Amino acid sequence: MARPLVGITNRHEASDPDRTIHNIHAYDYNFVAYAERVARAGGIPVGLPNVTDAVDPRDYVDRIDVLLLSGGEDVHPTHYREKPAADNLELREARDQFELPLIRAFLEASRPVYAICRGLQALNVALGGTLYQDLLQFPNAEQHTREGHEYTRTHVVRIIPDSRLAQVCGSDELLVNTSHHQMVKDVAPGLRAVAWSAPDGIIEAVESSDDKPVLAVQWHPEMMDDEASDRFFRAVVQG
Repeated sequence: MARPLVGITNRHEASDPDRTIHNIHAYDYNFVAYAERVARAGGIPVGLPNVTDAVDPRDYVDRIDVLLLSGGEDVHPTHYREKPAADNLELREARDQFELPLIRAFLEASRPVYAICRGLQALNVALGGTLYQDLLQFPNAEQHTREGHEYTRTHVVRIIPDSRLAQVCGSDELLVNTSHHQMVKDVAPGLRAVAWSAPDGIIEAVESSDDKPVLAVQWHPEMMDDEASDRFFRAVVQG
């Protein structure tokens, strides 16, 4: 049997004028982390560049077995009917224009969609949900960002025991390594929240509410070396 092709979204578009040597290296490192975990789990990783004007997103549905939405910049608030209200937003409109239709195309075809960090937020927005633009908008929020470039384990998440996520990870409680300043506010139709940060109640994972192959986490399993993260990527490859 052929190994599944897992399409992984990318952080920058090829024509990005801000692709300095520093952030090119950071971009490559982040993508390689996803690709290595997919390959270790038995899949073939395929990078999906942010092409917005020459490719129909539906063309990917016929060629890619699983869509994996990676982390990265903030989703522009206009996509969930808000104006920018935080002064620390990092926006890439080309990425939004590529990814949001791509997500909808895969979901309309009932194809597997998995997501990490920004990917969870993009998934929620693509289906009509909203986001907190910054942690400061969430009452009593704890720190959810990392210091420097280390993806350290920062807090516990509690998972609904009968959820698919609990089955995938093999536990209803995990110590995870979040690095985000935005998060889900209103959960989109078709999704349900299944995990929350233990300290403050921030939504840390969503999945399909009707048993479709859709699962998204706010933390970074690609940067963790443990059984739960291995299980997550095995689930990605299995679709």
